[in-house]
Amino acid sequence: MNATIKHSEATQGAGKIADAIREGLLRRGCRDEDIFLDWCPDLHLVSSAEAPELRAALADSGHVRQMFSREELEVSCEQLERESVLAKINLVVESLQAGLP
Repeated sequence: MNATIKHSEATQGAGKIADAIREGLLRRGCRDEDIFLDWCPDLHLVSSAEAPELRAALADSGHVRQMFSREELEVSCEQLERESVLAKINLVVESLQAGLP
């Protein structure tokens, strides 16, 4: 598979992961305008070899940083089913909800 397709899959997977975190926080009563999610480095600007970090913050509650491998992002482009990805999503949601720094 060529690098452009893999990069596109990683970007799509990152979007699905961020959406899942946002949905998890909304289900727990958080307000959408209080949720801040950012990938660092920007997935549109990095090479496919770099593993990005998701920075998640909840206003007045704290922030969390979570690394995802490129492979985890790529396999998440279709469905969020890999156990390690689901565990990381859950960890981010629970940590933000609990107000952990």
